[in-house]
Amino acid sequence: MKKNILFFSAIASLIFIFSACKNDFNIAADWKEIPVVYGLLDADSSVQYIKVEKAFLDQHLAALQMAANPDSMYYHDALKITIDGFDTYGNLKDPNKKFTLVDGDTIGLPRQSGIFAKSPNLFFRLKSKLNENYSYNLTIKKSNGAILTTSTTSLVGRATNFNSAALSLITNKNYNSKVSVSFKGGVNSVFCDVTLRFKYMDDTLKNSMHYTGHHFLDMPLFSNLAVNNLTQAIESKPYFDARSLYEYVADELTPNSSILRTFEGIDFLVFGVNQNLVDYVAVQNAQAGITSGTAQLQYSNIANGLGIFASRSTTLFSGINISPTSLDSLKKGRYTYNLGFDH
Repeated sequence: MKKNILFFSAIASLIFIFSACKNDFNIAADWKEIPVVYGLLDADSSVQYIKVEKAFLDQHLAALQMAANPDSMYYHDALKITIDGFDTYGNLKDPNKKFTLVDGDTIGLPRQSGIFAKSPNLFFRLKSKLNENYSYNLTIKKSNGAILTTSTTSLVGRATNFNSAALSLITNKNYNSKVSVSFKGGVNSVFCDVTLRFKYMDDTLKNSMHYTGHHFLDMPLFSNLAVNNLTQAIESKPYFDARSLYEYVADELTPNSSILRTFEGIDFLVFGVNQNLVDYVAVQNAQAGITSGTAQLQYSNIANGLGIFASRSTTLFSGINISPTSLDSLKKGRYTYNLGFDH
């Protein structure tokens, strides 16, 4: 896969992908509804979201006209959405977790402007932690009890055993040193991405007043690190150049003589995804080739519908420091000497 797995996180925005059809095929029958479901469960989150809409075909109305009408997007029926957790032996352990309907505009999840109606912006929300050792079955029912669609996914667990001791080797005399990273992916993770988070504080002097703020820079390090499905260890030990960290900070921050900056530490974030999400993105990426104007594939694990029900995880490894010589390089080194770092 060429796309960075950080793209998987963008799928959480629940943007719909509709394939174009050639004009010489008449596939539109009388009105037909197809459930479209997007959900990424996260065992490390206390809130889960499911987006349920419907695809539409109608010979008598233009697609853009239908897209602008919320009635074309949402089910009028009061849907009932639940998930049930099962252990590896198929025993029901975490039953009947119920989602409730919310408007994303009221909870900080606005819909982007586009061809689809922006309001209402409806999600289904579950305020609950999930067990990373369970698989979860999704059931969506109509108000009369009829099943609209179902799906199932394993959960991705938290990464463990993170190590990047070589950070202490970074100095302004050895920018070419290689920094290694190792860890174990969470249970059910197939690929992982790693991001370095550089944390700092700034103190700004304005009109004889000091204003302080805590900030961070996220530097993507590695993409698509394969995880061994038996040991959960990453299959290759990746490295990055020490120089790239200083260059990244220099590119992202602007010299300003009125700002005094203080280094506050480094975190690493490990993002993991399961096989369902890998398969979904792989098929979507395949549509970008030279044959994308012909009949296109659709990957979905939604029964009698479209979309994806999968899992991801984000693990934060915090409190990682660099050596005193590395701090000196941040203050005086040729890449970052003019950024105002005092220590």
